[in-house]
Amino acid sequence: MAGVRSTIVLALAALLSGGALLGGCTASASAAPPDGASAVPDGPLAGRGDEVRLLREANRLTWGADSRAIAQLRSLGYQRYVEQQLHPTQAALPPAVLAQIDAMTISQRPMIELAREMAEQRRQAVALTDDDAKKAALKAWQQDMTRLGREAQTREILRALYSPNQVQEEMTWFWMNHFNVFLYKGNIRATIGDYEDAAIRPHALGKFRDLLGAVAHHPAMLVHLDNVQNAAGHVNE
Repeated sequence: MAGVRSTIVLALAALLSGGALLGGCTASASAAPPDGASAVPDGPLAGRGDEVRLLREANRLTWGADSRAIAQLRSLGYQRYVEQQLHPTQAALPPAVLAQIDAMTISQRPMIELAREMAEQRRQAVALTDDDAKKAALKAWQQDMTRLGREAQTREILRALYSPNQVQEEMTWFWMNHFNVFLYKGNIRATIGDYEDAAIRPHALGKFRDLLGAVAHHPAMLVHLDNVQNAAGHVNE
């Protein structure tokens, strides 16, 4: 039986490479899974009743049943597995995946630094008087912005594939979809990675009020809703 998780990731990768979401995926993101981190079971799980039950439970709680989730369910039992998922520890990602995430610009530099750098790059491009130079500079700015957006999407896919904290990954995706922001508005491509990492992910399994507060005050949402244009002493519509 094909793994549901691998189907989801392959579909996302296809969308990314075609430009439907964030304009493409890095070559490393579409590479084969690292050794020891298979996203699908080694063989068919149908047959005995307990195997069917474990498969059903794993598919219910994860992005798709894999050998690791089924082994944990068998060892812990359903209730203990759920409790573990609802109180996750720091995810132990495969070394190759962790290295890929750590190498991303959005993982190495603060959001505010990236946003300011991208704003300055655009300002300098717009200020150019030569039309050809301006066009080339704005194209380079667009490419740099899109790369940051791609990194955020790639990081989310890698975590969904390889993190043992599958309920947290599903709920992070759910709330990202619920509190979605338009990627190509303003500087959101430079802030979307932090939006997921700082506003959504830490509160995905917590109190809704905390999540709502983090989302409402994050720069990505402020830009998305045009709240950055609000000012005291002016008519704000």
